[in-house]
Amino acid sequence: MFHYGSLVPDPPETLDDGTIRRYDNAHEDTKGHELHVAPDPEPRTVEFPGILGRYERF
Repeated sequence: MFHYGSLVPDPPETLDDGTIRRYDNAHEDTKGHELHVAPDPEPRTVEFPGILGRYERF
């Protein structure tokens, strides 16, 4: 998981948990890899090219 956010949530610049941008695979078996970007509360499914490719993109 890569997470860029704020310690103090400030909608609409962040999501309710302070997220500005986050890649995660918390639900990899059911949802795949996700990208969360404020202010949109709905994550997008993204391809996972490997950790190096995701790190460079992040």
